[in-house]
Amino acid sequence: MKRNSSKHLLTIVALCLLGLLAFDRLLLSPYLTTRTRLASEKKELSLLLRQDRELFERKELWATQWENLKKAGFSIDPGEAENNALKSVREWISTSGLTLVSLKPERIVTKKGAKNISIQALCAGTIPKITEFLWHIESSSLPLKITGLQLSMGKEERNELSLQVRIALFLPPEQENRSLSTANSQKESIP
Repeated sequence: MKRNSSKHLLTIVALCLLGLLAFDRLLLSPYLTTRTRLASEKKELSLLLRQDRELFERKELWATQWENLKKAGFSIDPGEAENNALKSVREWISTSGLTLVSLKPERIVTKKGAKNISIQALCAGTIPKITEFLWHIESSSLPLKITGLQLSMGKEERNELSLQVRIALFLPPEQENRSLSTANSQKESIP
């Protein structure tokens, strides 16, 4: 009897172990795998959602910055942008009290395909006046950058310096191409 009961007990234990193994293979492992996969997908989607929300919040900031650039004279049209930049540089030279010797604009295409307008200004004045002029350029809301600067002695009796500065006005390449193609299509449509 002891043998039958121990066989009976071993059979029950073996069946229970087989039941646990089947439960693990058929239900528990697939459930845990799916749960882990869904948790990682949820984490990725949460990250994407957070990035999208941040982008949407930045949209308002970009819109106000774009409006400020347009108010400051920035234009997508290269000709208009060049005129606005030249007008601003002349105004800053005048406001600073410098003497304008020459002002030359030049369009340049960079290696990366971006197009910008370079303005070379040659003027004369004292160090405080030159500093004020450079401050106007650097604090401008136009997309300007000083790319070259050369100071040399001017007239010693007046304590003047001669300033040669190269200023780059950047234009977005795809925007410039669009405005140029619009201008070309308008010329073609005129009989």
